[in-house]
Amino acid sequence: MFTEEVGKLIQTFEVGGKTGTIVRGQAPDGMTAVYSIQGVTAIRKYKKVA
Repeated sequence: MFTEEVGKLIQTFEVGGKTGTIVRGQAPDGMTAVYSIQGVTAIRKYKKVA
């Protein structure tokens, strides 16, 4: 399921009975995606190239 907040796109999903989230945020120079599931968090940063 996707929801939208000001400047953020939030995705909630379920895998193997565990619930996780992905929060994508826009910035002038790119995008950041924060993945979280079961207390583990990973951050991916994307940079604009044009």
